[in-house]
Amino acid sequence: MVVAGTVSNSGTVTGTITQNNTGMAVPTLPFVPGWVDYPYPITDWQPGGFAEIPLSGSSCSGPGFIAAMTTVLASLTPTVLNASTCNLDLSALSSTQNMNSDLVIIANSFKLSNNNFQSATAINRKLWFIIPDRGTLNNHVPDCPSGGSFTMTNNVTIGSRVAAMIYSPCPVTNSANVWRGQIYSSSTKTSNAFTLNYVPIGIPGVNLFAGTNSSETPTPFIAVIGPRTAIRTLNAG
Repeated sequence: MVVAGTVSNSGTVTGTITQNNTGMAVPTLPFVPGWVDYPYPITDWQPGGFAEIPLSGSSCSGPGFIAAMTTVLASLTPTVLNASTCNLDLSALSSTQNMNSDLVIIANSFKLSNNNFQSATAINRKLWFIIPDRGTLNNHVPDCPSGGSFTMTNNVTIGSRVAAMIYSPCPVTNSANVWRGQIYSSSTKTSNAFTLNYVPIGIPGVNLFAGTNSSETPTPFIAVIGPRTAIRTLNAG
């Protein structure tokens, strides 16, 4: 046993004990980024050619919502459907959603069921479902909005030419689904036969590795060694 300090024990150590050893390197603590607050500014998406379509009020559901989704799915240019005040139920749509361009959907909450997102052509597409974190900015804590939730029940599929990302400061619950992309949430609960095929997508203006967004000056996250959680004593022989 070789230590930089001293050893105090009432047991038996087999072998040589070397105390106050010099020159021992301190191990490098890992960098673990904190939660990234993302309030959704449209300016993060405009450099990518995204145009914003607002949705609110009675259009959050029923014919208004179906018409809006029909429009953004048919769009040949990248689109943001900003329904930040809406609780969207995508199970009201037809079973297959064919995408003609990249698409971002912003909402207060999401419910998905029997949804199949596919590319309408042989071109790969990207899809984002975002519940903005609009609590205390840059507090690195997921602030789920009032009434916010993200639920996926059976038969939600992301096709082989679509990569989809969920950003949710609210818990995500899902079951019996096939997801291709990323899930970034305060927590995730799965059940039944859930499959996640990881594809890195990210969010414009967000550095998930550094744990920062476009409005924040990066500050190093300092890891510390936590308290000892267990000690094991072995008897000689």
